[in-house]
Amino acid sequence: MAAGYGIISQADTLLTVMAGTVVAGFGLGPLLPNQTTWLMGRTPEASRGKAAGLLTTAVFAGQFVSPLLAGVVANQFGTHGVFTTFAVLLVVAALALFVFGRRNQSVAA
Repeated sequence: MAAGYGIISQADTLLTVMAGTVVAGFGLGPLLPNQTTWLMGRTPEASRGKAAGLLTTAVFAGQFVSPLLAGVVANQFGTHGVFTTFAVLLVVAALALFVFGRRNQSVAA
C-alpha cells in the first residue's frame, strides 16, 4: 500500500494515479482477510464474535477518520503531501509491526 501511495504522491498524470491505485490495491486486498485470520487464530472461541466486531469497528473508524486527517494534511501540504504522509505512515507501521512480530516470535520460541 505504501508503494502505491508513494506512486500517487508523485503522479502528474491520470495514468500514473491509476497505476498507484492498482499497486495500493494489491497491498490492501490481502490485508483484511489476513488480519481476520490472524485475529481469529489468537482469540478464544467464546470471544471471537466480540473480536470480529471490534475489528470491523476499527476498520470503519479508520475509514471515517482518514478523510478528516487527509483534509488537515491537504490544507498544509496539498494532495501530494497527503499521499506522501500516508505512504510514510504505512512504512513506519509496517516496520513497527515487523519488529514487534519478530520480538514476539523470539519470546514465544
